[in-house]
Amino acid sequence: MVHWIIRSLFFISLVCFVQSIKAQQYQSYEGQVILSFTLTIDEIQATNTKGTSLLDTEAQEIAFLIPVSSFEFSNELMQEHFIENYMEVDKFPNATFAGKWEELEEADQVKVIGDLTIHGITQNIETEGNIQATGTNVIASTKFVVNVADFGVKDPRSSSGPDALKVKIEVNFKYQ
Repeated sequence: MVHWIIRSLFFISLVCFVQSIKAQQYQSYEGQVILSFTLTIDEIQATNTKGTSLLDTEAQEIAFLIPVSSFEFSNELMQEHFIENYMEVDKFPNATFAGKWEELEEADQVKVIGDLTIHGITQNIETEGNIQATGTNVIASTKFVVNVADFGVKDPRSSSGPDALKVKIEVNFKYQ
């Protein structure tokens, strides 16, 4: 009888421990990354819904991995050039981010600092975003701008310096 009680208590403790870990670490396969930039007079946009992400609310850490070949453009030829000629996905198949956040004064607002790797080059970035708990889910989002030259991606316009192509990146993930 005592042996059964000890086993039951151990099992209950284990379940509580697993639930406490699960409550602080989230994963997502429900993300969306949107790239937008201007070439000559055209506004270009590409969307990727194949990313994965991990979020640890206790350690205030976030990471994501985006398969570059999964960006979809409205123009198929532009998509092909982006994937093969500019992003060189055969050499650099993924874009990644790993960083930490700190809460700001406004509710759900955070400052995120971390390493963004695109095209095999890692740059430290700092941006603001939102991390919001909604029931059993957490939603994280941010917007920031990168200069393609900083990541060794050739500019299709052959510009450099202050005129180099800047890409707006919007990231949205829903965690469970």
